[in-house]
Amino acid sequence: MNAFSRSRLLPALLLLTGVNAWSAGPVFNVLDYGARNDGSAPATEAIRSAIQAAKAAGGGTVYFPGGNYVTGSIALVSNLVLHIDAGATLRFPATRLPYTWGRIQGIECLTAVPLIGGRDLENVSITGLRISNVVASGMGGLKAYNTVGLELHNVQMNADVGPAFQVRDSTDLDLDGVSTRKPLPAMPVVRLDRCPGAIVRGSRAVAGTGTFLSVPQGELKSVALEGNALGSARQATEESVTNFW
Repeated sequence: MNAFSRSRLLPALLLLTGVNAWSAGPVFNVLDYGARNDGSAPATEAIRSAIQAAKAAGGGTVYFPGGNYVTGSIALVSNLVLHIDAGATLRFPATRLPYTWGRIQGIECLTAVPLIGGRDLENVSITGLRISNVVASGMGGLKAYNTVGLELHNVQMNADVGPAFQVRDSTDLDLDGVSTRKPLPAMPVVRLDRCPGAIVRGSRAVAGTGTFLSVPQGELKSVALEGNALGSARQATEESVTNFW
């Protein structure tokens, strides 16, 4: 299982800004930079060193072998693949995050530093990330794009503004048991843009939900819905041209 777990999060679990897919370059194993994969010591500096080494080389893949890693927020750089191997778990201690400039629903504002992300990035992708058993609250919801194999299992996101979950330009996406206890008027719980083959399963809409799943026009046919309980939503799905980003 590759995952990270955390509760009572501030604004974003995962936020990538201005990225395109990238899949080339040498491999930088975080263990080679001093990370401990037994959870016995923070790996934040070792991960940062591996990322900076990739940056100095003009790009590459930062690789997490199997094991348990304790880390603070991870700042990405351009021309990078962050690859989390099967059996690797990233754990983020439940501490209040510092603030930085970010974007919520198209508005520049102060937001908490994302756990994994950055700004003005190019050619970045995250592969093999699995997020499990998280209850999170914050101003904005979970945002991710240009991911490969992202899995969310039993994740509850309670956002003050915007959709609880927003994912775009991603493949092999699996949303299993995603929910919110704080549905917002005129906002879908889940918004997917250009995520062909995505699976939404085992998820539930609570009373007061307007739309559970929103996608752009013509994309609903490429999303599989399996075993969801969405009867409490005004409408289970919609195709909408609204830009929620």
